[in-house]
Amino acid sequence: MESITGDRRHIGAAFPERGRTVLKPHPVILRDLVKQYEVFRDRESERSSHETRRQLADLSYTLCVSTGTRTVEAALAFAARQLDADLAEAAHGQPLPAPLQLAS
Repeated sequence: MESITGDRRHIGAAFPERGRTVLKPHPVILRDLVKQYEVFRDRESERSSHETRRQLADLSYTLCVSTGTRTVEAALAFAARQLDADLAEAAHGQPLPAPLQLAS
């Protein structure tokens, strides 16, 4: 789906309840981002370091951008709903997208 907002072009899925068109993150990538965020959040609570705080901030930003939200709490809630919906689709015979091969 393609839409034009102002002079910017966006390709993504429509989310009518949000009143805008946003990119839909790939389930594999979204699941990985959430797992990474949880790992670094746990590390940060156990032993805080500059590097851990930076990585947690980077993951927080990436989660927000990936989900079209402004807070980590909203991003995690969106991710939970989206991943549940993807699992429900798979349970009803709709195939999940194939895992992406990321460049190393």
